Order: sequence, then structure tokens, then C-alpha cells
Amino acid sequence: MSDNVAYFTPASDVILDAAALPMLPQLVRFCRQSVNVVRAALVLAAGYNLVGLSFAVQGTLSPLVAAILMPVSSINVILFTTVLVKWYGKKSPLPASPQGGGENADCGIRISE
Repeated sequence: MSDNVAYFTPASDVILDAAALPMLPQLVRFCRQSVNVVRAALVLAAGYNLVGLSFAVQGTLSPLVAAILMPVSSINVILFTTVLVKWYGKKSPLPASPQGGGENADCGIRISE
């Protein structure tokens, strides 16, 4: 963290101005919720793959159908995480960053996407 935004790391996900320091607990809560979304997506993917594996082991799933279902699994996980993180973002009291089209440019928090 730095008070001067000129000293930020380009690879950082969040830049927090000193004036926005009181918002740190809300930011940490949002980050923890995001980690929970990633964990839930991993559970969803593992469940999807276990169901597919059980059909494949039984011989009831053709290779063509399996080849079609694998990208569908990836798309489902991406959609799940996108929708859930956006829902948490709307539920969170953090103001949106100006880069993301937010209306409050003086919030002091910049979240990279």
C-alpha cells in the first residue's frame, strides 16, 4: 500500500488510497467472498466431472458426447463464477471503480478486472 499511486505494482489487483483505508474491512470481506466463489466453482467442476466419469466407466457415455460436454463444463464454471462475483459485487458496500463504469470517482479504491 502506498499513498502515492505512482508507486503501485502493475500486477496488483487492488490499489487502495490512504483516504480509503477505513474501507479495508469491506474490501477484505469482498476478497474472502471471491475466494469462496472460486472454491464453490471447484466443487461444481469436480461434481460435474465425477458424474461424467461414472457414466464413462459404465460405458454409457460415447466419446463424442464426452468431447462435447467437456467445453460445456468449462463454460458452466465460467458463467457460475462470473454471475456469483457480480452478485457479491452488487451486494458489497464498496463503490465501483471509475474504470469499471462506477459513478463515484473519489472512492480511493481501484479494482483491476
